[in-house]
Amino acid sequence: MNAFMLVVQVLTALPALIKAAEEAFGMIKGKGAMKKETVMNAVNAGLVIAAATGNDDAMKPEVRAVVGDLASKATDGIVATYNAANAWAGLPKEPGGER
Repeated sequence: MNAFMLVVQVLTALPALIKAAEEAFGMIKGKGAMKKETVMNAVNAGLVIAAATGNDDAMKPEVRAVVGDLASKATDGIVATYNAANAWAGLPKEPGGER
């Protein structure tokens, strides 16, 4: 897999990772940094797995840095869009809470 396909896989996974972080921590104000850190940890784990399974581009520190930066910025953009659209309806108000 080349670097472009790595980026595509990361970008397509972000909405699900963001939703999982929101569901895990609930809609608690002020926890945005913790939620983003959770998403970025998952992205970084995915990059490590890609490197371990033979993705030559994922093994390059400069590629991982760029993909991580892109994922961080895209996460901010996705969350901003969800916020603007009030698309969080149905998510738990408390961590592990019911919808």
